[in-house]
Amino acid sequence: MKIAVLCASGKAGKLIVEEAINKSLEVSAFVRNSNKARFDSKVYVVQKDIFTLESSVLQGFDVIKASKGINWVYVSPPAVFIPDAPKSGKYKIIGEEFEVNSKGKSKISYADYAIAMIEIALDSTYSKQRVGVIGL
Repeated sequence: MKIAVLCASGKAGKLIVEEAINKSLEVSAFVRNSNKARFDSKVYVVQKDIFTLESSVLQGFDVIKASKGINWVYVSPPAVFIPDAPKSGKYKIIGEEFEVNSKGKSKISYADYAIAMIEIALDSTYSKQRVGVIGL
């Protein structure tokens, strides 16, 4: 499966790229500045500002989540990201309504957010809808 990760040099983007590689996906990382991009040699780096992307550049990908005529899913992040928290694998994919975990918090680590993004991308039951993610 071919996946395009937009804003791949950001905190969440880097981890989404790593999770995609861990799932043996063919990854193209779109970054604004390729000099700052440090990825596995398996990753194809595309230097492009996302505000100047044309649809022709995104043709041929199985997953982008932002194009007409394809399966898309919009993933809303929780209220708070925890930057340096380790990967726990403890998260919940929720509907589009705001929700909190059992501790009354709406938060997640960047690492767990990345895992959830790839899970959502690979699960065809998420189609043309908005979902959210929270850490447990």
